[in-house]
Amino acid sequence: AALGRNSPDRVAQCVPLDKKILAGWLVIADQISRFTQTYVKQEQLMMAYLRQLGWQPRLVEQQFGPSKHIFILVENPRCPTPHHDGFPVVIDFRFKELFDVARPTLDYQSHWARARPVYLGPQSQLFHAVQFFSERAAFSMVQQKICLPPWRHFKVLEAAYRKAICENSRQFRVTAADTSNPQQLCSDMHSFLQRLLEQTVCASPEALQPTTEAAGGSVPADS
Repeated sequence: AALGRNSPDRVAQCVPLDKKILAGWLVIADQISRFTQTYVKQEQLMMAYLRQLGWQPRLVEQQFGPSKHIFILVENPRCPTPHHDGFPVVIDFRFKELFDVARPTLDYQSHWARARPVYLGPQSQLFHAVQFFSERAAFSMVQQKICLPPWRHFKVLEAAYRKAICENSRQFRVTAADTSNPQQLCSDMHSFLQRLLEQTVCASPEALQPTTEAAGGSVPADS
């Protein structure tokens, strides 16, 4: 059976985070981010896709500075430890907006523009990405003589993510997945995404028009 083909007779197992699985999720997340207008819709589509594959993602909400930050958390409860084989996976369509600063330096603007519109990967890599952007955003703001809000410091952002992940790491049910057929996996992902996008077009044709927010979003200038 291809990845995501659920069977009530199959017993959920500890599924290692194969690179093909993560790469497939990232392709879907990038396309959803590109062709949908709002973060809410992006998260809904991604969670619907993961559930179709047998996973049970959770939408996590945490206070980040002046506003709440929302992202998707995917756990693997059948593993012997809570954080095993690359889990939990964080999918954050709002990641770039955390580091959108007023009057960025040319160097920082270049880094920010090249970043993917969505973060998707293990939490360990997430913290490296947070550190990379938070330190460069801080340096950009100092260079432009802009006051750095306390919540923009790396340690504060890291602690907020860790708290959200820790509080939401619960026992998820996950269907065992067979990754032995990557061609079928790609076909399944493509057909499912196509159906999701067709449903989106039927419901709201303007939803497929690319927007600034879909490319990473923005936040008000720091104050």
